[in-house]
This record gives sequence, structure tokens and C-alpha cells, in this order.
Amino acid sequence: MPVVHSSPHERIVLECGRIRDRLRSLTLNRIAPIAEAVHAVAEAILHSDLRLEGRPVRELPRLGDEVLEAQLGVVSTDLLSAAGPNDDEVLTEAADALTELRRSLP
Repeated sequence: MPVVHSSPHERIVLECGRIRDRLRSLTLNRIAPIAEAVHAVAEAILHSDLRLEGRPVRELPRLGDEVLEAQLGVVSTDLLSAAGPNDDEVLTEAADALTELRRSLP
């Protein structure tokens, strides 16, 4: 199969969607062992968004394993909204983190 080169923006949308679908299919018992990894990626994406917006970096609250997929979706959407045409490096880092996370999921 040929490798399809997509933009970092498209990769974030694709990978975030895949992760969120997978998380929604898991029970809370199956999410628990991966919750810290999911939260860490979501928090890293939040930090990238806040830096792009010129806002102070803050922690992403831990609201519970049952809302991790929603938090990941929100921070990813916010990052994509904040990113400009010259922010591909930041988006690529986020896309790579999401790809790595997806590959680690049960």
C-alpha cells in the first residue's frame, strides 16, 4: 500500500478521531491503565495551543477517565483553531504524539 502524505492538520483530525473511537469502545477498567498516557498527550496538546495563543501554560485538569476522550477532542480542536499557516512544526509534533498514542492503545 502506498504511503499517503497528508498535512499535519489532517493527521491530527484522523488520529484524534481514531483514538476517541477506541476510547469510547473501552470499559473504564480497560481505560484505567492507559489513562495517564492519554492525559499526558492531551495536556501536551493543550500546552502547544496555549503557547500559540500567547497564553500562560497551565495544567489540564484530571476530570476522570470517563471524559478523557472528550478532553482530547477539545484540546485538539482548539490547537487546530489556533494554528496558523506557519505552525506546521507544532501540528506535526501533536500529530506524531497522537499516532504514537493510538499505536499504544489496547
